[in-house]
Amino acid sequence: MKTEEFIGYYEGIIPHVLCRDIINCGTDETWEKRGDYLRIKEVHSSDDNIYYNDIKVAFEDILKKYSESYPFVGVHHITAFRINRYLKNGFMAKHLDNVYRSRDQQEEYPQVSVLLFLNNDYKGGEFVVADQVYQPEEGSAIIFPSNSKFPHEVKPVIEGTRWSMWQCWSLYL
Repeated sequence: MKTEEFIGYYEGIIPHVLCRDIINCGTDETWEKRGDYLRIKEVHSSDDNIYYNDIKVAFEDILKKYSESYPFVGVHHITAFRINRYLKNGFMAKHLDNVYRSRDQQEEYPQVSVLLFLNNDYKGGEFVVADQVYQPEEGSAIIFPSNSKFPHEVKPVIEGTRWSMWQCWSLYL
């Protein structure tokens, strides 16, 4: 199989109203600013978030869809949901999600990365994974293995604000 065949892209995972509610749930005081390798503000969400169950259902739907093509996928551990806000000129440099003991992660490496896209009313901010370029629709999702064949990045936002959610999973083998 070609590398890009392991990338799942699904539209209509979460409805417009939920996307808007998630975007509007934080204040500027809740956002963390990260280092020079990226220009992003993020907030981690856990089960005390009022949208936690809706978000969890959305991620479970992605797993179900991906498992139809790759039945070996069974989740052992998940990290907290991370909401990413990219302002004008915001970006994330090319990287791999093979981090060890990231926030809320246990004694293992992630094997699958998942992103939910909360809006598409911005310019730029393309998502690139394994040299495949995506301009995702609001409410869509991308899932891909977290290994060296799937480097990924977010290109700079030219206009507007780009919102997404990220989570990684460790799998049963």
